[in-house]
Amino acid sequence: MEKMKTKVIDLMTNPHLAFSHRYITDWKELIKVTDFLKSQGKRIGLVGGTWDLLHIGHVRYLRKARELVDVLIVAVDNDLLVKARKDPGRPVVPEMERFEIISELRVVDFVTVYDVKKRKGGEALVKRMKPDILIMSKSTNKRDSKQKVRGKKKRNESFTQKWQRIYKGICQVVVLPPQAVTSTSNVVRKLHTDGKNEIGLIFQRYLSMMQTDINRALAGTEKKSEAIKTVKKPMKKMSAKKKGAKK
Repeated sequence: MEKMKTKVIDLMTNPHLAFSHRYITDWKELIKVTDFLKSQGKRIGLVGGTWDLLHIGHVRYLRKARELVDVLIVAVDNDLLVKARKDPGRPVVPEMERFEIISELRVVDFVTVYDVKKRKGGEALVKRMKPDILIMSKSTNKRDSKQKVRGKKKRNESFTQKWQRIYKGICQVVVLPPQAVTSTSNVVRKLHTDGKNEIGLIFQRYLSMMQTDINRALAGTEKKSEAIKTVKKPMKKMSAKKKGAKK
């Protein structure tokens, strides 16, 4: 108990600890930490997400989540889970970089992982850890509507009510609205669009340059032909004069 106390106090009070100390993949170890913190009267919050191409909406969302609790644990989707939920081309930023970036935010206390291959998803962690508050985003509702998600909504049941029912007796569920217009999906789409437009402009410039070079080459050929004709005319006259002189 004393070792755990010393370890947790060090983790919570030393902002200069390396990323490896705040990144806990072993859920058993993580739950030991959260159980100890609960015994000290701390309110534990859990929030999950992809956190790909971190933007201002992510930062504000995590800050709002941290305001609700004493200790904030952020679960990050691993690459396989992102591909399954988002798009085969995602994530843009690989998982180990996303884990470390999130751990460096001052509002985040601990980072763990959601791993689809090991069946270490959101519901499993919530039921094992039993945080005081599970913080979710309304944007998750859009994803749920496109995918087959366990725990279908009942008639006239809101997104919030659905998850409150699923986690009844386990934890409180708080759903936050998007904190900015910016979203990673929009950023990725813009990059693709801008990239295509830029390639199109470069190709047009290339074609224009090619056409200019071709025109110059053709113009040079025409001038060369005219010059040859101009030289040939007096040569023909000279040869004709020579023939006349021989006669």
